[in-house]
Amino acid sequence: YSLGLEETQYLKKLKIKDSKIENLYHGYNSKEVFYSREYRKKIRENYGVNESDIFIGYIGKFDKNKQPDLIFDILNNIDEKYKKRIKILFVGNLNGDYKLKFLEKSTNSELQKCIFYERAQPYENLYKYYSALDICIWPKETTLSSIHAQVCHTIPIMENHLSNRERVVENKFLYNVNDLEDASNVLQRVIDEFNQFDFNLISQKLKCRDYTRKVKYLDREWRNMLNE
Repeated sequence: YSLGLEETQYLKKLKIKDSKIENLYHGYNSKEVFYSREYRKKIRENYGVNESDIFIGYIGKFDKNKQPDLIFDILNNIDEKYKKRIKILFVGNLNGDYKLKFLEKSTNSELQKCIFYERAQPYENLYKYYSALDICIWPKETTLSSIHAQVCHTIPIMENHLSNRERVVENKFLYNVNDLEDASNVLQRVIDEFNQFDFNLISQKLKCRDYTRKVKYLDREWRNMLNE
């Protein structure tokens, strides 16, 4: 079984035939990850975020690989009319040398008064935060959380590489690798089009990645093979 496009490429390099490879893409557990109107309202009220505001978030590790500090560079380049509507939430633990770099950018950001922080949350709480947010930005690498975010009606903005194209339904909101100017343009486009998104359609497209469905499918498939 292959968990994604890059994994399939690796299996092919090992000379495994296409007929022997079955896709079992990264996904989510619908019993644990789902959109919650209740927590969207609660968390936004807690931070004083109105429905007319654009609530942007980053949930994950704070280190030199993930580089969430780049979010400040992306935000600095957008038009003032967008900045007026933005509130930002960072969820995760700040530690080590990277903490100093991140806090320096945060302190110098013109959006400093609109930035909120929460310590890392247990997995079972994450759906609440994704439901509250409008947009998540992961500036570097990839994350399974991009699937969770979409299920919870949040648009992920990430670099345009293979793993992210495989996980993100709206590929047009992926930006050119290492191009923060393009990331700023993508962010503005997402804000402009936000009220037009059909999140139910996005969730429908991701249903095939629901682990509860996958387990039933695999169980049926293996039982059929064992009975042959």
